[in-house]
Amino acid sequence: MIINPRLPTGHVVFCDDIREEIGGKLTYVGVYRNALVISALAPVTLPQLCAAVSLRIEPPAGPLSVTLRILRSDSDEALFEAQVELEELIAPLHPSPFSDANSVPFFELFFPVRMPSLIIKQDCAIKVRAYIGDDEIRLGAILVSFAELADEDAITSAD
Repeated sequence: MIINPRLPTGHVVFCDDIREEIGGKLTYVGVYRNALVISALAPVTLPQLCAAVSLRIEPPAGPLSVTLRILRSDSDEALFEAQVELEELIAPLHPSPFSDANSVPFFELFFPVRMPSLIIKQDCAIKVRAYIGDDEIRLGAILVSFAELADEDAITSAD
């Protein structure tokens, strides 16, 4: 059985840098999995945190407004916000060479986001959300935490 993803859908890749190469190829430098662990005492300023955000929606049949927000769980502060106004898709989408009779057509928006000088004061989550009308599409998150530093005076041998 073939199960197509429900639309809208998407994902995010958090990394230290996003570089565009010749020919349009992207390189993600320092990719994080589901957590970013900081080995220092709070507060810390990250020189930069990047998010490669992909959002797939049904091809717009009329004007459509999409808002992308990157938020932190420890405050109401939006780290990034962008709004895209889409018009009705007049030209038909060309089918993918990989599609078949079961494929669902989609329109993809890509946002390479750079967040410079990000101050982290405490453990938190950084969440990526897209909003279309009243709908919230959860695209991903990363947990940011501080590693417990070893106390230099602690006895490390077992008695």
